[in-house]
Amino acid sequence: MWLFLNDISYQPSSKIEFIFKLLADKWNDFGNQSLVKYDLIDGKPKHYEFLVFSKYLANKRNGNLHNNSAEIDLTHPVNAIWKETKEMFSKFYEWYNDHNLYHYLGFLFATEKNKDELIRELINLNIDKELFESVVKVKIGNAIKITSKDKETGFVKKLNQIEYNEDNPSIIKILLLFNVFSLIEHKKESARFPFNLFKKERITSIEHIHPQNPPSLDTDEDRARIWLNNHKSSLNSFKTKLENKTEIIDAAIKKIDNLLRKYDKETFKNIFSEIIEIYAEISDFRENELHTLYNLALVDKDTNSQFNNSFFDIKRELLKENKLGRYMPICTQRAFSKFYSNRPNDMIFWNDDDRTAYFNAIEKVYLSFTNLIISSNGN
Repeated sequence: MWLFLNDISYQPSSKIEFIFKLLADKWNDFGNQSLVKYDLIDGKPKHYEFLVFSKYLANKRNGNLHNNSAEIDLTHPVNAIWKETKEMFSKFYEWYNDHNLYHYLGFLFATEKNKDELIRELINLNIDKELFESVVKVKIGNAIKITSKDKETGFVKKLNQIEYNEDNPSIIKILLLFNVFSLIEHKKESARFPFNLFKKERITSIEHIHPQNPPSLDTDEDRARIWLNNHKSSLNSFKTKLENKTEIIDAAIKKIDNLLRKYDKETFKNIFSEIIEIYAEISDFRENELHTLYNLALVDKDTNSQFNNSFFDIKRELLKENKLGRYMPICTQRAFSKFYSNRPNDMIFWNDDDRTAYFNAIEKVYLSFTNLIISSNGN
């Protein structure tokens, strides 16, 4: 439950400190005056939570002593504070164990910068569960809503216009929600998105399903030889399916063999670009879709490095092997198994039908949340 609520970097000496941290701001506003005053610019003083707790308890005890009741329970202030603490923990426990709320809130906690403020806001919502879930879903819609503008037109970009590098934060949020929502809809209640692994393994690396030809290519000889051998095998498998391209493929394989005998960085760069172009031509890939959600998926950084700008079929095999033992998001797995495709009969290329079906699935989830913003404003 800890990493459902928090980032990997937050490691207090005791987990209960997290609850006291959240309660401290509430307790500090005692009788419409601050128990511990501080300047907003300088920030909260050291041991802020302890100072607030100490003064809050003292004030509660003083109030108890001035009570006209004949019997004074000296433990009452402590019990009242402990009751608040347990109530907050119970709220977290409820969120964590509810299938839908776990996923909706887990997404917000994984993407919101000011988590403490968000949690306080949610806890203070005195509404029933159904309305609470609706409010949370509207917050998700606002979190993923595209706000970046097209440089040429000045208009806010559409979903099919956001691009790798320019709009990475939006892309990561949208792909994360796509994965999270897929598990909300999963028939097995036990299937839950592992936010703990998402944070521990830093699954925020954007992978091109169809390989890109990067401006800066890793020419390390060991990695290059792995790439060359993998793609030699892949090109050989193309020949049986693409007889009209045999001559081009044979020429590429010959260049690979020559380079494997005597490696040269500049030659590798040239062959890499040539083979990527052959692959793009064979798969009829549109250049304007390369860096868009038609062609992007979430993986961890090390898996992204292992994929090494490989062909679709090679990445698919590497993903199945998963030698690194990393968590692979469900929608990334589905993309490489062509789960979304109408005609998943060609497992070598990421073709037009695959790209369109995949994007449509993302768009459906995106609109199901962003349309709620319009509905809530209308009400």
